[in-house]
Amino acid sequence: MQLRYLIELPTLHYNQLIILGDKVIIQAQIPKKTAVCPICNNRSNKVHSFYIREVRDLSICGKETHIHLKTRRFFCKNKYCTRMIFCEQSSDLMPYKRLSKRALNVLSKTLIEVSAHKGSIISRNIGLGLSSSSCLRLVHSLILPPINQVIHLGVDDWALRKGCTYGTALVDMTTGKIIDLLYGRDGVNLHHWLKGQNNILTVNRDRATSYSSVIDKINSQINQIADRFHLVKNLSEHIDAIIHSHSRLINSIIAENHAVYKTNGKYQRNNDRFEQAKLQLSQGYDQGRVGKYLGLSRYTIWKYAQMNTYPIDIRRTSLFDSYLSTIQRELSKGTCLNRIYRLIVEEGYKGARSNFYLNFGDKNLLNPNPFCKTMSMSSISKYMFSENITKIHNKVEKLQMQILCKRIDWFLPLNKLCSSFSKILRSGTKKQLDEWLKKVHALNLTRLKRFVSGIHKDYKAVLNAVLYASSSGVVEGNINRLKNIKRQMYGRAGLELLKRKVILSASG
Repeated sequence: MQLRYLIELPTLHYNQLIILGDKVIIQAQIPKKTAVCPICNNRSNKVHSFYIREVRDLSICGKETHIHLKTRRFFCKNKYCTRMIFCEQSSDLMPYKRLSKRALNVLSKTLIEVSAHKGSIISRNIGLGLSSSSCLRLVHSLILPPINQVIHLGVDDWALRKGCTYGTALVDMTTGKIIDLLYGRDGVNLHHWLKGQNNILTVNRDRATSYSSVIDKINSQINQIADRFHLVKNLSEHIDAIIHSHSRLINSIIAENHAVYKTNGKYQRNNDRFEQAKLQLSQGYDQGRVGKYLGLSRYTIWKYAQMNTYPIDIRRTSLFDSYLSTIQRELSKGTCLNRIYRLIVEEGYKGARSNFYLNFGDKNLLNPNPFCKTMSMSSISKYMFSENITKIHNKVEKLQMQILCKRIDWFLPLNKLCSSFSKILRSGTKKQLDEWLKKVHALNLTRLKRFVSGIHKDYKAVLNAVLYASSSGVVEGNINRLKNIKRQMYGRAGLELLKRKVILSASG
């Protein structure tokens, strides 16, 4: 087999192949008798001298491949040319490079996908040993493709360094890929970028005023679409603030109905098991078989066999039982927890301070029974978006939500408004959105009025979010991918380098 079929660099003529251990050396030269001056483009056949240029190529059978190219220097025959002597060039090799074109292409595609450190390891494994700094320089040298005219654009901010430096990501919603990264999120660079785009019809964005004002200045005819996810998130933040501001009232209502939860929650399940165990024992089944059927230990079945009825309250004894009267008396007076802790220590309490604060902290200050497990305010906020409270899986939490709906006049209307808002965003109309805003305003909750005023300021974009099916999920997905690539680069994620990693990536 001839060497030119093995190497496949058609512009070179191969003279000899030498194998030295794990290295393959190919001696080659350029067969043409003349060369073109890079300055004046005149051909010359007058040779000045030659030198051996060493170029690394893709490995052959796992062996490092080195091409020793005999390169000639020529005199330029044009006496007016500024270059008197020049070197002949091959189209398969790049000037001043120590790697062949195809080796550079393979390395570039690999280094775009991995970090510089891993890229350096991979390059050594394929016989093209590069340092991590050389890998970064190679990625920096790659040319970005030109940006075409965009019709549907997605805009979102991202943190180059969280809390310090931010940028703006631009996504083509048609292809779903990032087309550019800009410094800052104040809209200045976005303003300059949009000047070169004349065909934009829609822009998907979050509710940042810096982006909306810039887009309106450039072209007020562009349809701006607010991100539905951020709308729901903003509403949930306001709901969370409302629930936390009424936490004392909610905790007191839940604590007053402690007996209801005890007879309908875990107690009811245990009582059902007790009755099943008694029934099977009366039918003559042995205790081991009954325990295996009900998923209970033999000792538990033995205890059930000794009982006639399941006990109403089987709460374990606590270190606080001897001091509950003192604790509740001082709590009713408004005494601080630190002072109460000192009092019960004087009376003989030997438990940890952290255990005391865990049971009698802010969550249970108004709870007459500190061992009654109340719902967290975050759980209540989450359930406010449930379409049907009766479908809550946890029975105790379902009962607590039902009691709160009966006792607090704004609780049930707020639940209906929250659940209907998500429906309106998915498949609503302008009329439904306007009616929803009126109902929220009539509910007379200060935090919700702020949310409504924010929607009125950005009403057109919010309405487009209701009317258009376009989603910002593509933008958010690209932001997540951008963050992963940034973390992969171990602190060397400059904007120009990061831009090439994101835009040129084959996985994008």
